[in-house]
Amino acid sequence: MRLRFLIIFLLMFISVSCAQTNKEAELVRQIKDYTEGLIKNDQFSGALLVAKNDNVLLTMAGGEASKRYHVPSKVDTKFDLGSISSISQKPGQFLNENISLKQTNQVSLKNATAGLTEKLESENFIFHFKPGDGKRVEVERSEAFHKWAVKYLGVIPPKKIDFYMFPSVEEMNKIFGFRFGGYAYPDKFALVTAFPWHNHECFHLYVSLIGNPPRLFSEGIVIAHEFDPYNNVWISQWNRRKPYPEPHIKIVKKLKTRGVLYPMDSILESYDFDSKVSSETFKIGYEQAGAWVSYLVEKYGLGKMKKLIADISYYESKKEIKNKFAEIYGLSIADAETDWLAWLDTK
Repeated sequence: MRLRFLIIFLLMFISVSCAQTNKEAELVRQIKDYTEGLIKNDQFSGALLVAKNDNVLLTMAGGEASKRYHVPSKVDTKFDLGSISSISQKPGQFLNENISLKQTNQVSLKNATAGLTEKLESENFIFHFKPGDGKRVEVERSEAFHKWAVKYLGVIPPKKIDFYMFPSVEEMNKIFGFRFGGYAYPDKFALVTAFPWHNHECFHLYVSLIGNPPRLFSEGIVIAHEFDPYNNVWISQWNRRKPYPEPHIKIVKKLKTRGVLYPMDSILESYDFDSKVSSETFKIGYEQAGAWVSYLVEKYGLGKMKKLIADISYYESKKEIKNKFAEIYGLSIADAETDWLAWLDTK
């Protein structure tokens, strides 16, 4: 699961019972000044709307929609609210006439991992953990995956991976303030997890050296390659702790039989993908993405997938995704989807 630590005020509605226009204008000015200060200090990225009843009093945007690619935020930028809302819990602080302006609680990587004071360094990793927890670290398994993955993708890591391992998922979630199983920080070439090895988040880091595609493909290529070279397991499945579930493709075949797979057209854009995933009662989107990319790589090769990843951005529109896909693969996404569904039946 790839998460972003941005302080986003996506929509801020104000209910202000001000009798005097200058009081209303002063309130808007204070909000504007406060937000500009956050933007200047790199503490705010997103879009802001201030309205009273049906009257829009202020619209503005600031910061970067993509820290990795320095894409500026605009008023009409689509953010993946499904993920962001689960991170911050409150997209923005709702304001009243008393102007209670407070930042959303966010924890920096440095502060969150301050308790992981012990360290173990290997050829390609720096493992950080709490005193006494180092015996859980699976160094050889992590190194085997790393060496296979970077050779397979043809990438050169900029540094050793800082691997921050918490004692438990519960403790990690409590510190960060939201629920998640792991998170990759491409800009720091680091990850946080509670597992002793984490091929999923590592692969996110390696893929980030190629590009930052829409969620369907960024999660898809990772899930399609959840292998375990150390144990010579080349079937993609969730394998960070036992008991291991079924391989991803087997799960997707069952989802297909149940008729619950999403039309590919409905999850092409990152926002749409996250909106679907965030409302699921059981996993569909992630599993489907993995099987989709597995099909594309098996039938058309890794080279075309790498080109697609490099050529389409996280915030790409549905139209542009379709056009670029057709240009690279020589067929439409709709035709590929039909073939993919038939391919699933052979697995």
